[in-house]
Amino acid sequence: MLRLSKRMLSVLVNRVSDKVRVTGGTAQDGAGGTKSVGATDGVTQTVTDVVTQTATDVVAEYVKMTGAGRARLVPVSYVDELLATLVSGGATVVEPLSGVPVEVCDIKGRAAAGELLVADVRAIGAEFSPACRLGAELAVAADARVPGYVVVCMRKCCIPWVAEAVEAKACPAEDVTVAATGAEEQASARVSRHAASDAAQVVAAYLACHPRVEAVRYPGLKDGSELCARNVAASGWIWPVRGLHVERIAR
Repeated sequence: MLRLSKRMLSVLVNRVSDKVRVTGGTAQDGAGGTKSVGATDGVTQTVTDVVTQTATDVVAEYVKMTGAGRARLVPVSYVDELLATLVSGGATVVEPLSGVPVEVCDIKGRAAAGELLVADVRAIGAEFSPACRLGAELAVAADARVPGYVVVCMRKCCIPWVAEAVEAKACPAEDVTVAATGAEEQASARVSRHAASDAAQVVAAYLACHPRVEAVRYPGLKDGSELCARNVAASGWIWPVRGLHVERIAR
């Protein structure tokens, strides 16, 4: 079975990112799995549009993306202390997509089993994981439009002591000014994440169709070689990795 590390998948994605154009990516769905996300689905914004937003607008955007009930801005200098307080109270900090080999955290299943989860979505992006909707008590996100702060999203009916811990470190969104220089950076970061997701899906689909690969597991990859072949063909990128020695990256 082929097991891809983050580093190896990144290398493969970088090799083909200039050759592939796909309109969809992947994200966790309401069942704790993955869903398609268009590369321009809620991502493409002009700098002018973003600059006219307030910090309150940014916070509201993350409430919607994560499926939270509310969200607060917390200074970056307080984040480690906040997370330490939550962990000491029994919470577990998880990332929706992490590990070697790469795995999707079953947020919905673990929350249903009684775990108090804090989802750190700063690396993957909040648009790829509606963590609070899946059951995480909190989701911690970063946005270049509000530098120096993180957006802490709280689940609807958040546990009182958890909400109090967040409120103790938070500051009013009305007191935070959106950075004009961060608008373009944030938009670029989102487009980049979607492009990387698109390319990774194509690489995974290609490897799944490779005759020397027994199996491939990657978030959002559908079973069935016929479907994989169609996905590869639809991308306009057919068998681009020539001479790839699969056994070198198998574990």
